Amino acid sequence: MAGRLAERQPPCAPPAPEPMFRSFAQLQRMAGNQAVSALVIQRQQARRRRLQVPPTALVSIVVRDRGIDAGGATYADDLEAAKRILMGMRNAAEWTLVLAIHGSQDRLGAQAPPDWQRNARFYDAAAVNALFGGDPAFVRWRDQHGPARLVMLSCQVSARFERTLIANLTRPAGTGQTRQSPQGLGEGCRPMITIEQLVYDNPRLGFGNATIVTRAQWNRIPADDRVGLEQQLQDFNNEFGYFGGPPVPASEVLHYYFDLPPRGGWAKVEVGVGPHGSETPTGIPFWNRSSGPRRAEFNRLCDRGIGHLPSR
Repeated sequence: MAGRLAERQPPCAPPAPEPMFRSFAQLQRMAGNQAVSALVIQRQQARRRRLQVPPTALVSIVVRDRGIDAGGATYADDLEAAKRILMGMRNAAEWTLVLAIHGSQDRLGAQAPPDWQRNARFYDAAAVNALFGGDPAFVRWRDQHGPARLVMLSCQVSARFERTLIANLTRPAGTGQTRQSPQGLGEGCRPMITIEQLVYDNPRLGFGNATIVTRAQWNRIPADDRVGLEQQLQDFNNEFGYFGGPPVPASEVLHYYFDLPPRGGWAKVEVGVGPHGSETPTGIPFWNRSSGPRRAEFNRLCDRGIGHLPSR
């Protein structure tokens, strides 16, 4: 038994367009105007039902560039589309939003290669405030159903800009609770995501160094062997948390591994340093980079967009 680093999953394909009738006139001849009207209403209602996202502990949204999807994310062309996706959710329980979008210092960009400027949309603090906090309908939704925590998978964002995003996108803290603190990254620092997957070798049971990605596979593994495999997930969880957020409850690591994005893998996020495309992983966990045991190293490598920080 062993855990290994899996190759990054390919970008998700765009959803197929919903099939449409070739001719409403043809349908009218067959069933009449009343039937057509009823069918249109049914189709609209079905479309609204499909947009309702079921309650879950984590929602991952990737904006514009499918290449930064670690797997299992919902696609949005821009932040306006992401906002519509969010407002289709109804979840009063605590949950985490993982938002992957290109960024730099105090700006986010809905853009993608190879032509980075084609139809690009950019968002500074004023634009974020107007789009989210300036929309009373969104504020009502956020305060009741919004995420309790935001994980910003964006390169080089400053701590002050992350504070703006947290304030706009997460629900207010309840009694005795505090809203998450911004950590930022700064110039040359970025999140690096790898998907850790369990590998199990037992030829007698039909497992030849098999990557475990489904519960059906898991249920075929003897209980004694599952103990060691699950401990690997606990180790990932304790050090790196899940998908850039803090560690999840120990009793739920299998649920996160199998059932939440990227589904069939543990999303490990660490701090990377260096120019785009040639980043060097540091091993510093992303979730507590500014407060954890390696904060001094993080402060030395990354200025969080607020200038050089002391190493202690």
